[in-house]
Amino acid sequence: MTAAGARPDPGFVGRVDEVARLTEAVRSALDGSPSLCLVIGEAGIGKSRLAARVAAEARELGLDVAWTEAEEGAGPFSALAGLRARAETATGADDARWDQLEAAAGVIEARAPVLVIIEDFHWADESSAWVVERLGRQLQGVPACVVLTARSEEPGQERLGRLLSSADRVVRLAGMSRDETIRLAELAAPGSEVDGAGLWERTGGVPLFVREAAVLAAEGGGTSRATEVLRRRFERLGAENARVLAAVALAPGGTSLLVLARALNRPVEVVAGAVDIGRAEELVVDERGGGIRFRHALLAEAAAENVPPAAQRELRLALAAALEAEGSGPARARAAELRLLALPAGDAAAAAVAALEAVVALRAADDGSAASALAGTAIGVLATYGAPPDVLAALHVERGESLFELGEKVGAGHSFAAAAELAPADPALRARAETGRAWYVNPLVPDTGTIDRLTATAAALDPADTAVRVRLLGRLAAASIAHPAARERGRRTGEEAVAMARRIGDPALLSQALADLHLAPVTPAEWAAREAAADELVALGERLGRPDVALLGYEWQFGERLGRADRPGAEEALGRLELYAHLSSSPRWRLAAGLRRATLVSLAGDRDRCLDVLASEFESAGPWIHPQELVGIGMTFRAATAFVYGVPDPALAERFSATEEAGELLAAPFVRASLALGALALGEDELARTHLGLAIAGLDILATGLESLFALNACGLVAGMLAELPAARAVRPLLEPFADRLSSGSASVLLPTATTIGLLADLQGDHGAAVRYHRQGIALADRVQSAVLAARCRELADHVTASAAEPHRATLTRSDVGWQFTTPFGTGVVEESRGLVQLVEVLRANGKEVSALDLAGADSGGSITVQSDLGPALDSQAKRAYRSRIADLREEIDEADAMNDPDRASRARWELDALLEELSRAVGLSGRDRPQGATDERARVNVTRSIKRAIAAVGASAPELGAHLEVSVRTGRQCRYQPDPAVAVTWEVTTS
Repeated sequence: MTAAGARPDPGFVGRVDEVARLTEAVRSALDGSPSLCLVIGEAGIGKSRLAARVAAEARELGLDVAWTEAEEGAGPFSALAGLRARAETATGADDARWDQLEAAAGVIEARAPVLVIIEDFHWADESSAWVVERLGRQLQGVPACVVLTARSEEPGQERLGRLLSSADRVVRLAGMSRDETIRLAELAAPGSEVDGAGLWERTGGVPLFVREAAVLAAEGGGTSRATEVLRRRFERLGAENARVLAAVALAPGGTSLLVLARALNRPVEVVAGAVDIGRAEELVVDERGGGIRFRHALLAEAAAENVPPAAQRELRLALAAALEAEGSGPARARAAELRLLALPAGDAAAAAVAALEAVVALRAADDGSAASALAGTAIGVLATYGAPPDVLAALHVERGESLFELGEKVGAGHSFAAAAELAPADPALRARAETGRAWYVNPLVPDTGTIDRLTATAAALDPADTAVRVRLLGRLAAASIAHPAARERGRRTGEEAVAMARRIGDPALLSQALADLHLAPVTPAEWAAREAAADELVALGERLGRPDVALLGYEWQFGERLGRADRPGAEEALGRLELYAHLSSSPRWRLAAGLRRATLVSLAGDRDRCLDVLASEFESAGPWIHPQELVGIGMTFRAATAFVYGVPDPALAERFSATEEAGELLAAPFVRASLALGALALGEDELARTHLGLAIAGLDILATGLESLFALNACGLVAGMLAELPAARAVRPLLEPFADRLSSGSASVLLPTATTIGLLADLQGDHGAAVRYHRQGIALADRVQSAVLAARCRELADHVTASAAEPHRATLTRSDVGWQFTTPFGTGVVEESRGLVQLVEVLRANGKEVSALDLAGADSGGSITVQSDLGPALDSQAKRAYRSRIADLREEIDEADAMNDPDRASRARWELDALLEELSRAVGLSGRDRPQGATDERARVNVTRSIKRAIAAVGASAPELGAHLEVSVRTGRQCRYQPDPAVAVTWEVTTS
């Protein structure tokens, strides 16, 4: 058979409703409503042709079309490879998926308006599926439509199940109707008398089988069963051509004609001729990136099956040899996979070693996705044919490390565990396996088994300075924090890891060692050491261009400064945390920044705004972060806030119940301490006692683990309020070393530690100490400039409920010379200004909120019309540009310092500071986008500036009054007078 006379194209038949539904999604995308569509059906049902038809419609509407496909057994993010979306920044494993999500969204946004088609999504890897599930939210407002095609009967149904629930449109393709089948048969074999009705009965209306059977019948081949149709197609081509096409089917994607010719020991012209025949017969098509591929996976399967299994294995070995002759790293990797798939032909041990070498080379070339895929193939094949245990263990470790770096932690955990179970003889390999497995330890619960394994592995490892030893010792330090008996030894190993990392001189290694060592400080000296480590992490993160490292440093800086009641220092650290969180792709950092912003808002006395910030952050994080984690954090934060304010929180009870239901978490004493605090805030005293008892039962763990000070303070507070004397005796000595600190954690500020100790001392009859500690707690609350916290500390110190005293009065009188202030804080006259008029309106409201929009028109008596904003000051493309330039500047600074070029370094630092300052103006609370051009935003900025100037003018006339107003007047989109209740005044405004 020759290539002359290409087969007629039967065109597109039927699927009218399906085309209409998908075209509607494309039109919606043009209007700025992105959508995710899923087309599912059995193999050969016409998913690709439907996608092609919709792509044609999209082009007519003016959309670009991006086309990619998933491949069976490929590595993480491989289904997105066709988009050429690659994360630009170096980040930790936690952020890898978020970086890839942002990169994919950026590519799509840059091509918008665009239709993105991802075929064969049933073969997509877990990481690609994770990204695609979240693309819709990331593309809000972008004119883009994403269409996925997937078989309904293939593996990966769990991923498809998640997509079915999140997709905007789901199109399920069934077989064509009888009339459509007849019409397609007529178009596929024009001029022949094919029995279309009979085809419909035999093929079920599956278009691929209908077309092939119709052509076969028209050429006298009969209309055999659907399962035989494709095999018969290749028999008609002749043995030589069928063998060439079998080699195409067995070869990796992108294989050249030259490699095929070498493998088949045929002239290139002969191979090219056979491929031309396959192309004319619509069996193969040219790949977008070069090479040849079959038009449909079923055709490739049929081509391969046309050759006996033994011949298939020999063909794979021949292809492997031909690829190895090319000599490139990717070619050797493809050859290694072919040798594996050729087994039992060939040498299993040699194939295993070749696969391991190829995996290592791929990782060195920064292709972790391909490395993990090849390692996974090797592990699966060698489970049948066998390999040396150390080679298998090494494959598991390489796969685990690749997956971990790509953020696919579940698969990585399985690989590390499998490697460790093989007990490799090589101490370094065993260390890598055990280190990887130790990443999955719960830091709230002791794990003796992990500590013992890490200790034994460290003893067997060469004591020389190596990165492997640093990572192992760091994990041992982190695993030991919740184990009282092992903690001190773990601390020493952590210090050894940090010292070794410094000697090695690897900044990334040092940053991880510091994070492991200072994960959970439990003594004043350890807290001080963590503050120094926080500063170093910030410097390392900026040097490495690793936002995740710098963010951890800023998070620690915030905690240490707030713990010392250094509120300005905490504000400074939080400003940088919010700035970098805004640049980060991960919502975890934005949530971390939001929680800390809510903490400062709570300390400022604005409970409603605090809870609004909390609710807003949780709403934003909800689609991204595990609900159980959010519920626990939210419950503890709300419980602490409810106790400090003494105001019930209607949302607390629901979150408390949800936390109680999280059974697997309840083994951690920290969770019991949080539940005890929650029950106390709800007024459920007996339930609080129950959880307190369970927390105290694990007091040794509580005192050494994560968030230990916050948890101990919560236990002490519950014990003091409920007169639980045994618990008070147990907790007080653990708290006393921290009497000079606020009890702050990721879940808000509770009370100064000294105030809690005062309650416990009073319960124990140590009244003199109680008085001293209460005074110290009040002083800490005053130092952190929190009127509400100071008031609560005074109330607890007095052991009585503060009654509402008659407020002091103050008058504001307008005259020809200005405004006369007569107050308990002094008197004065201030010249009228716009800001002063706005300040008077805020004071006149006596604690009620006044919007900045109203204040902006207060001096003229007019009103301001709200205009919509122009969107965020920085879109995602601008953020990526900022991030890229910041990374370039950091690299330039490092290079200039290394070359002793202070002028160049100074210029780069100046530009970096200016860039960060510009970025900070585009970032609002918690690192959220700040809108530009909105009327209410302009009003907020202008009113805040004007009122602050007015307060400064009042202070120049009456310093004590100015100081009172400075800490009592809150500005923003809503402004109010909100003083310490103990010094509040009622304002009366008159005109002389």
